[in-house]
Amino acid sequence: MRIFIAALGTETNTFSPLPTGRKTFEETLWVRRDASLSSDNYFVLPLREWRRLAEAAGDEVIESLSAFAQPAGRTVQAVWEELRDTLLGDLRAAGPLDLVLLNLHGAMASEQCDDCEGELVEMVRQVVGPEVTVGVEFDLHCHISERLMRSADLLVLYKEYPHTDVAERGAELFELARRTVLGEIRPVMALRDLRMLDVWRTSDAPVRELVDWMQAAEQRDKVLSVSFGHGFPWADVPDVGAKTVVVTDGDPDLAEAVAKELGDRIWALRETYKANLLDVAETMAAIRAGQIERGSVIVVRNVGPVGGPGMPEMVMLTIQLQGRGLGEDVALITDGRFSGVSHGILIGHISPEAARGGPIAAVRDGDTIVIDPGKRTLNVELSDAEIAKRLAEWRAPDRAAKLKPGSVHDKYVKLVSSAHYGCVV
Repeated sequence: MRIFIAALGTETNTFSPLPTGRKTFEETLWVRRDASLSSDNYFVLPLREWRRLAEAAGDEVIESLSAFAQPAGRTVQAVWEELRDTLLGDLRAAGPLDLVLLNLHGAMASEQCDDCEGELVEMVRQVVGPEVTVGVEFDLHCHISERLMRSADLLVLYKEYPHTDVAERGAELFELARRTVLGEIRPVMALRDLRMLDVWRTSDAPVRELVDWMQAAEQRDKVLSVSFGHGFPWADVPDVGAKTVVVTDGDPDLAEAVAKELGDRIWALRETYKANLLDVAETMAAIRAGQIERGSVIVVRNVGPVGGPGMPEMVMLTIQLQGRGLGEDVALITDGRFSGVSHGILIGHISPEAARGGPIAAVRDGDTIVIDPGKRTLNVELSDAEIAKRLAEWRAPDRAAKLKPGSVHDKYVKLVSSAHYGCVV
C-alpha cells in the first residue's frame, strides 16, 4: 500500500490585526518530506504515528510538507498558496496512491479564503480521483464545511481539550483509513450543525461525560467514529460553530441519528455548563467595569499547574482588553497560560507559581512592576527582605472545594512539575 502523508495548519483569529506570514510558519514548523523523522512539534505527532504504523504493516510512505504557525490573523494569501501548491505538487509527483492522510487544523483562513482546509481537500480529491481514500484529522477547535465533507472519506477530530490525544486520534484515523482501502469497511459520514458557540473544557465534569459518551457510542455496531467539533469562536467565517461528526460503516441513517443524539446532549448543556474561569472572574469584572487604567499591570495568579489546576487559558481576558482598546497600554502577567490567538503585553508561565509560594504570590495591589522586553526582565520594585517577609506570611490557597480526594485532579496536583519544566507528571 502506498500512503501519502502531510500536515498543514494554523488557528486563525480573523479579528486579529496581525497577519500570519511565512516567517511565522518558519519559526514554528516548515519541514519538507521528513518532519515525521526530524521534528518534535506536536502538530507532527499524527505523521509520526502514520509512519510507524505504515512501516509496521509493510506499507510505503511518501511524506510531503509539514507546516504549522502559531495562531494569529489571516494567513497572507501568497503564503497560503505556496503551502497549498507545494503539498499538491508533491501529491502529483507521488505517482499512484492508495491512501492520503492529512493532519490539518480546521480553523485556517487566508486573506482570500475562509475555508483553507475545505479548499485544500477538494483540490486533493481532484488530483487523486474518486478511488483513493482520503482521511483527515482536525483539531476540535475547527470549522467544518460541507465542501470538506464532500471531498474526504474520513474525518476524525481530537476529543480532548487540552489536546492530549493528538497521536491517539491519528492512530484511529490510520486504522479506519487502511481498513477502507482493504475493503473491510465502507465509511459514510454525517455532519450536524448545532448553531451555537461556547468554550468546552473536557476536564470539566459535564463535558468529560460527553467524551465518555462518544467513546461508548463508538462501541455500537457499525459506528466507527464519533467527534464533537467545539468550533473556534474567534473567527468570522460562514462555517463557524459547534458541530458533530459521525462515521459509520455504510449506514448513513445511523450516522445521522448518532450525530443528532450527540448534538442534543451538547445542546442540553447550554444553560447549565459554564467554562470554569477560576480566579480570573474578578479580573474580568474589573475590565468590563472600566476599572483598569492605562499603564496598569494585571496580575492573575493561582491559575498555574497546581493552582488551576491545569493552567487554563487567559484568552477571554486578553479579548476584553483588546476590545476596550487597552491592549497596548495594559500588561497582563500570570502563572497561567495564553492561547496563541492572544496578543498584547502578555507574560505567562511565571514559575514557581503562586500556589507553590512563588514570588508572584508576594505581589500586592499598588506594587510597581517593571517589564523590560529588551533585557527580557520582569521585576517588582520590592527589596528581597520585603519579598521574604510577605512570603513568610503567605498561605497556600484552600483547594478543598475544587479537588475531590483521590480524583484525577487531586493526583495531578500532587504530581505535576512546574510549568518551567513542562508540567510533567
